[in-house]
Amino acid sequence: MRVGETVIRAILLEVTLMAASCAGSQDADLQPPSDFAPPPLLPLRKGPPGSRLGFGRGFFATEWGADTRSWHWMGERGEIRLQNDRRPRRLRIVGGVPLELLKEPPTIRIRLEDHLLDTFVARDRTLKKEYAVGADLLGSAQSVRLVIETSATARAPGDDRELGVSIEQVGWR
Repeated sequence: MRVGETVIRAILLEVTLMAASCAGSQDADLQPPSDFAPPPLLPLRKGPPGSRLGFGRGFFATEWGADTRSWHWMGERGEIRLQNDRRPRRLRIVGGVPLELLKEPPTIRIRLEDHLLDTFVARDRTLKKEYAVGADLLGSAQSVRLVIETSATARAPGDDRELGVSIEQVGWR
């Protein structure tokens, strides 16, 4: 079981126990008015596979620093789904590479759908990249898939995950 699942289960158990301990006859004033009609429940709509925007396959849950900065770690490969307005844009990626944990600088490959944007050796811990993306690369779908791959991963002390690249910001400019 992953850490995120354990945390969610613990929170759900705590909420359930709190709700059960609060119920009682003295809670009659917490009932809705007699003329209350709940809003209609609408079924959830499921989009096509891969249509959900944001961090997808290969990324771990969001992590937060003491300064409220957030990032997502990925292993060897991570996918990010970005909104597509079909206009020429600039793609900006900001993150980091755990060079202090690796034997040698990794080779990073960045693709937008099936189009290779860049391949480079990450010799600096800070990752800041910006790419001009023409409308022809974006296609007509409502979203596009950004794929980041690294040739090497490592484990930080006390962490059993294979860490390749952390992403702090990604998006169109």
